[in-house]
This record gives sequence, structure tokens and C-alpha cells, in this order.
Amino acid sequence: MLDERIPAWDPNDLHARACPLCGGAAQPRYRRPDALTVATCARCGLQFVAPAPSQAQLDRFYEDYDASHRLLPGVTPEALARVYANADPLGDVRLRELATLMDFRGARVLDVGFGRAHLLAMSGRLGAETAGVDPDPRAVELARGVGIKNVRRGTIDAVPNDARFDLVLLNDVIEHPLEPMRMLRRAAGLLAPGGLLSIWTPNGEAPDGGSAPVVFRVDLEHMQYFTARSCARIARVLSLDVVHLETLGYPGGAASPRSKPPTRAARVVRRLLRRKRTKPDPRSGSYHLFCVLRKARS
Repeated sequence: MLDERIPAWDPNDLHARACPLCGGAAQPRYRRPDALTVATCARCGLQFVAPAPSQAQLDRFYEDYDASHRLLPGVTPEALARVYANADPLGDVRLRELATLMDFRGARVLDVGFGRAHLLAMSGRLGAETAGVDPDPRAVELARGVGIKNVRRGTIDAVPNDARFDLVLLNDVIEHPLEPMRMLRRAAGLLAPGGLLSIWTPNGEAPDGGSAPVVFRVDLEHMQYFTARSCARIARVLSLDVVHLETLGYPGGAASPRSKPPTRAARVVRRLLRRKRTKPDPRSGSYHLFCVLRKARS
């Protein structure tokens, strides 16, 4: 199931690449199902794809990302609005942790690459003034359809230079661009004094803890995989303080539209679990890296 969505990269349009975080040399380590190589940087610990597809290839890939790559395509704004209206705003482990570090009431929140706009919707319900950018026009359409008005198509460069935010969300986004430090510098520059930069991304050290490197089989448009060492370096380079750092969770997409229907026994087990209100521990696992950085207050 993890290998169902394999991009067909043009092998004649791959380009050499040094570490996009510190410029260190690439040391090949893994081969992904899409035939691209994941290298390790000995200097900063980043795992990254090298050689990598060109920016033109990536731009074409993201033109219809929602329609072609989401596990649940065709979601309507009406359906999302119903889900978001009934959801617990603090049901998401990221917002729950961030709420211990800041007050969402009246806070200015920017979500870069907001996708289905879940965190924007939940931040708004917590009292925040929300804004978002996403390169996919379908994402902008969905966000506006659920009542989130201050969203636009584009990258973080589409945000006005003089805008300032108390929280910038980079959820499942810094693993995508060929130049992640450019995005990170821009995000840090948009922080108000005391503002938070929240990073949620696949954990490049997860394969070291098990026999199967699942991290390198999920969403093969990922161009790099950050580690705890990487986050420490980012904090130093951007003059930010690390206020939260943990690894947790499992890859999404436990079910696929093309998966076989559950057996009768599986359906019975699911009903029993729902009856007992048994839920998986959201802080188990090690697939995700969750890092929060704070800008100095003065």
C-alpha cells in the first residue's frame, strides 16, 4: 500500500545536489521505490535525495496535487465543514502542545501549504486570526468553502514582507522544496517578537530504530528528511530557541481507496474498539518529527 503512489520521475532530468541544509557532501545510503537515492549528510545529519528531480519536474507534480495525490480525492467543502464543525480543536496533538506555549485567542496564525486547511480551521475555532498560502488552487477553493477567507494560492513568498505572525505552521511542508532553508529563513522573518515556528515533518532518524525504512516509502515527492540534529542546526542558523522537540506517530494512509474491504472479523474488532473508546496513543511511534522554535521577545 505504501508503494501505490510512485512518481514517474524523468531519469534524464535529475541533478547533483549537496546537503540543502549545510552544503555538506552526499553519502548515499538508501534506494527508494521510485529509484531515487537518499543520502546522509555527516555534517548536520540531514537525509536528502541526491541527485534530485529538477524544479520543473516538481512544479508539474504539484499542479494538481490534491486531485492526483491525496488518499481521499473529491472531498467537498460541505463535507469538510461538517467534519470541522464537530471536531475538537485540541484533538490534534500539535495544537494541543502549541496551546501550552501560546494563547490562540487573537493570535495571528499563518499556515504554509495548508492542504485541507484542518489546522487553520481548528486555530480559528480557538480564537486565532488565520491566514494561509498553498500552491494548489483546489486547496484554496476548499479552504474558502469552509469559511476560511484569508487564504491565497502561492508559496510563502506570496505573504507580504511586512506581515507578522505569532505562529507560523510548517506542517508536512519542509520535506518538499529543493531549498528548504530558503523557506525556513522566510518563515522566521515573518515571526513577531516571541512568535513560534512549528515544524512537523517525517523523521529522518526513524529508519535507525527498525529493520524497515518506512519513512523512505511514503510520499515520494519528499526531497529531504530532517532529524533532531538538523533542527538544532536550524535553530542556531535562524537565531531561534528550541522550545519543543519530539518524535511521535505513524505514517498516514493506513487505509487506501484501493485497499481490500475489511473482513467480517476486522469489522467486529473495530466495533469492539469503538465501544470501549480505545484509541491509539498519539505520542507513540517515531515517524514524525515535531519541533517548535521561538523567536526572542526583543
